[in-house]
Amino acid sequence: MKSLILTTSLVLTIMSSLIAQNNSPGFANSSNANKAQSQFEGTQPMPFQAFDMNGNTHFLPEYKGKVVVIAFWATGDETSRQQIKSLNRIKREFSSEEVAVISFAEEDKSDLVSFLKNNKIEYPVIPNSKPLGEIGYGGELGASRIFILDKKGVVQKVIITENEEEMGAYNMMKPIIKEMMK
Repeated sequence: MKSLILTTSLVLTIMSSLIAQNNSPGFANSSNANKAQSQFEGTQPMPFQAFDMNGNTHFLPEYKGKVVVIAFWATGDETSRQQIKSLNRIKREFSSEEVAVISFAEEDKSDLVSFLKNNKIEYPVIPNSKPLGEIGYGGELGASRIFILDKKGVVQKVIITENEEEMGAYNMMKPIIKEMMK
């Protein structure tokens, strides 16, 4: 039943956003990651309401007043798996009253259960997120992409990397988040 509600919620959110955009340029078809990246920055992202692996609901508008880190990933993507360390560190270093970290996994819940047993993730994981990632957050940008939203809910930075070395995502995110908290 929760899966049906999640799917319905995602479809309704996607449809309403697409109607509201009224034929605005789509990011999912962009072949240039840097160009698409800059197109997201300074905009309000597509809202979502979804259930995480523990059954908790996450509704993007409820995070206003916090810096929000949204990570799209897949278990089969090496960069995504490496970025878990960076995202865990961000989650630990910043108060949950000031910064929220939310991740959207491509895989369904049953596939994620075994992955999560072997990989410690300290922030919410929302399964079955491929449609939202492709339509609302530029699926063609690659499996791993991180959006950082300011306290007003505006995308200030999109981080797209092809590899994660020595906590690279963490080193990029931390100063951006600190600046947004001022």
